[in-house]
Amino acid sequence: MRKKFGVVLLIFTFVIGLIFPTGSVQAAETYPVNFPQFGSNCQVRLNVDKLRYHKADKEVIATGISNGKCSTMYYKMVLSFPGRDYKTYSGYFTDSITHKFDLSGLHQNYTIYAKVFLFLYTKSNYTGLAGYLEMPITIFPRGDYDHGYDSWKPIE
Repeated sequence: MRKKFGVVLLIFTFVIGLIFPTGSVQAAETYPVNFPQFGSNCQVRLNVDKLRYHKADKEVIATGISNGKCSTMYYKMVLSFPGRDYKTYSGYFTDSITHKFDLSGLHQNYTIYAKVFLFLYTKSNYTGLAGYLEMPITIFPRGDYDHGYDSWKPIE
């Protein structure tokens, strides 16, 4: 009897896993990139919490991370759609910086192939571009379509 219960429980767990998958797409991270402008061993990488964002996802969380051997870096972190920057943050950091890009205002009825960029600058007035990192993400249709977004047609 106990063995049957264990088998039934195992099958039930498997079926529930198929019907209600966690859907948790793993976080993604770029390879570390050398930026000698900020120190001889300075490396920076870009991390996003997911690669695929669905209707229930409210934000994109992006983090720029250094290896701790960098001087002050001025940055612009951008969530960019084809032909349009959706949201931009700017500032400076030495170790890490995290921003949350709100998606609750998006109501498109098509998939957006977007990118998160981290531009690094040597000067506080955002000149002297040292380089950038990028991470492609996919934002699936979010419903509640508004015809005002017609001009946002994705470029494929």
